[in-house]
Amino acid sequence: MIEETHWHPVAASTDVVDRPLAVRLLGRDLVLWRDGAGALQAWIDRCPHRGSRLSLGQVRDALLECAYHGWRFAPSGQCVLVPALPSFAPPPTHCVPRFEAQEAYGGYHESIALFICPLEPELSQVWFRLAVADFDSSEEQLRAFQHQIFMQDQPILESQSPRLLPLELRNECHTSADKASSAYRRHLRSLRISFGVLP
Repeated sequence: MIEETHWHPVAASTDVVDRPLAVRLLGRDLVLWRDGAGALQAWIDRCPHRGSRLSLGQVRDALLECAYHGWRFAPSGQCVLVPALPSFAPPPTHCVPRFEAQEAYGGYHESIALFICPLEPELSQVWFRLAVADFDSSEEQLRAFQHQIFMQDQPILESQSPRLLPLELRNECHTSADKASSAYRRHLRSLRISFGVLP
């Protein structure tokens, strides 16, 4: 699936602090956490031991610890400690698949953007940022204001049919005011996007 080769937003940086965070992307459960250096880590949200969610665990001594049996994993994804067998050296097969992660796009004063994380074919998470000249309000106040604006449109957007985005422009009526939307759909088609769209 071509979508797996693209970068996708999955959370705000401020949401990944001192505890693991469960997120979903392209139908897959992931866990985000910060290692001892504060670097963002993104892994499959599944312990290789018994399949429990790593997002239910904790960060202990700069390692991600599974909540079930306490297995601890280094930022490389490799298990480095099995508490029930302290002298056991876990082999390379005792690891968690990882993904590249990066933080970008700063705060609410600096950006104008619509960030979309495709969770499932018919479900996405959206972050909306509208740069404003209001330098007296806190980021929290600006986030709350923008959330209110976005929530006013949510019921209308979610009522659209079909639920998958049609890429074929002939499947809907368009006007000259829809140039950006039409260009976006042509762009998705040129990228061979298949997740969450009608070809």
